[in-house]
Amino acid sequence: SLNFMHAADRHFDDRSKLKNRTHPELEKNNKCFTFGHDKSLVKAFENASKRVNKTIRKDAVRCIEFVLTYSPEAEGTFNKNDWVKKNYEWLIAQFGSENIAKMRIEYDEKTPHIHAFVFPITKDGRLSATDYINGKKALSRLQTSYSKSMEEFGLERGNNYQENPGRCTRK
Repeated sequence: SLNFMHAADRHFDDRSKLKNRTHPELEKNNKCFTFGHDKSLVKAFENASKRVNKTIRKDAVRCIEFVLTYSPEAEGTFNKNDWVKKNYEWLIAQFGSENIAKMRIEYDEKTPHIHAFVFPITKDGRLSATDYINGKKALSRLQTSYSKSMEEFGLERGNNYQENPGRCTRK
């Protein structure tokens, strides 16, 4: 929703109100990449939506947020710039460069992580989150694809619910 996009922008722009910042001194290292889109997600969507060839429904998913991260134990075992670049490459492979609205890298919380915002616009001009993330199996495939692309950094996929129903735990 548009409200979600406004809230996401505020989360990055006003870090002082966050409760889980363990490293506020590292805020200066946080980075935001917009890839030619407007810094505001709402304005970026307004521009990207020109590629949509149908009227956009009120309840349509306009933006998908992904949080890309690793376990705190992996901190310091690989080059973060290489990791960020590989995350961007994975997003492009999955969603197309034209749909990557913004990537925010946050270093001031417990574990550095990326918030990636993707517009679910298909090649044939439809706004369709379903084409990208339709159900548990599709999400599981995305997680598996992501983990395979991160193997060079020594990162492994967490428990897969499909392989271990009822035994999926957080690491």
